[in-house]
Amino acid sequence: MICINCHQDAPTGQFCIACGWDQRKPVSITLGELYRQWSHQHFRKLTAKGIAGYENAWRFLKPLSNQSISNISLYDYQEIIDSQRHLSKSHQEKIQQLISQLCKRALLEGLIHVNFAEHLELDGRSSTSYAPFSLEDLKLLMKCAKGTNSNAKTARIILILCFTGWRPQELFQIKREDVNLEERYFISGSKTEAGKGRTVPIPDIIWPFVRDFYHRIRSNGYLVTSPTGQKINLQNWRLRCFYPCLQMLGINSPDNPHRLKPYSTRCTYATIAYRAGVKEEMLAKMIGHVDFKFTSERYIRNDISDFHLEAKKITTYFNNITEEGRSS
Repeated sequence: MICINCHQDAPTGQFCIACGWDQRKPVSITLGELYRQWSHQHFRKLTAKGIAGYENAWRFLKPLSNQSISNISLYDYQEIIDSQRHLSKSHQEKIQQLISQLCKRALLEGLIHVNFAEHLELDGRSSTSYAPFSLEDLKLLMKCAKGTNSNAKTARIILILCFTGWRPQELFQIKREDVNLEERYFISGSKTEAGKGRTVPIPDIIWPFVRDFYHRIRSNGYLVTSPTGQKINLQNWRLRCFYPCLQMLGINSPDNPHRLKPYSTRCTYATIAYRAGVKEEMLAKMIGHVDFKFTSERYIRNDISDFHLEAKKITTYFNNITEEGRSS
């Protein structure tokens, strides 16, 4: 007889001697059917953004959708990955992640015997790196933020991002209940499991700005809002506020208007915190770094006083280098 899994000649019996397949199992389902079964269950616990990410990755696996899961080889998956080498490596990683999820489901069902995703080679373009704001840039922003011109609000938002490590979309979704004004910290975050519900202290440098925004919040409203009092749209803010403000201050030049991007603020926070000597594990927790093991009991016991101790280092470091600049 022929094994329905590995297609090798095998003596009549319950299990194939070549691959161990249980011959009583039905013919394997297609990749498309497996995806529909997996997504129906897995999508229940994902955000809309998470679902969209998997659905986008599935678009590239669709050429294999009508093939039996047991007939798809490592080579087939590698071809899909290689077809996307002109895009970013992170894009390839998302496809690999979906392949891994589907292989795990197939392994659970006894349809295959290896997770092919673990053997794929990714050679897409490296993700774009973001340059941090320089000390001079931060000084210009601070001067603008303390003024009353039309860019003052944008400068304050940029500084809050630079000294908290929030992703812009995370800051824009913070509401009154996410801010502890008395103990000076936020609790919010999104995108990754590591980033959800994380505690971020409010350094003295930006405290006046946060306090001012807080006292302007409408009941159950957002900390920072659009001119109409609504939640800020990141794309609109980037184009109408962020880039014009940096060009006005001379931080981004007319011939390179997008040199520093909104995510440069997050890079700035990580850079300053590292140079200031903030403990690596505390920094990772405050910025929601996905590579850090947050489940460790050692870090679960951290309270707000621990965060403030680390945040103080950032304030001290910034003030010291600012003073050095003035005296030289």
